[in-house]
Amino acid sequence: RERISIRDLVTIIETITDRARTSRDPDILTEQVRHALARSITNEYKEGDTLYVVTLAPQVESMLGSTLQQAEQGVVMALEPSLAQALVQKLAKEMERMASAGHQPIVLCSSKIRLPLRRLTERSLPSLVLLSFSEVTPQVRVHPAGTVTVESEVVSARTQ
Repeated sequence: RERISIRDLVTIIETITDRARTSRDPDILTEQVRHALARSITNEYKEGDTLYVVTLAPQVESMLGSTLQQAEQGVVMALEPSLAQALVQKLAKEMERMASAGHQPIVLCSSKIRLPLRRLTERSLPSLVLLSFSEVTPQVRVHPAGTVTVESEVVSARTQ
């Protein structure tokens, strides 16, 4: 669903085999595989030696992290509907801005919230790429093209 290549089956199987000793949770194993595939994930989205991204302000990261709850479908964000809608709208606005500048819309966030944020946005913003910091190799230059912030209990986007 997230368009990550599975060509490197050796890395995928080795990672699952190593990590399955400590967890059988498919979400945890999937995130561990994504970390192991960081080089290929980064290469998929970088432009030259630069990765253009939208980041989340620390307050947003913290707020989203505090709403995580275990559900039947895995870890999800338990946000008020109006806040979830405002967040998705601001992310959509940033996606449009990045696309109009000729860049692939990518949100860079912590590993903790990457998958729950993907679950929140996948229906409304299916082409939005969400990467965690651990999926970006140190050799690539990260250029923050915008930041999503929280102001007065409302999520808004601020361009840098």
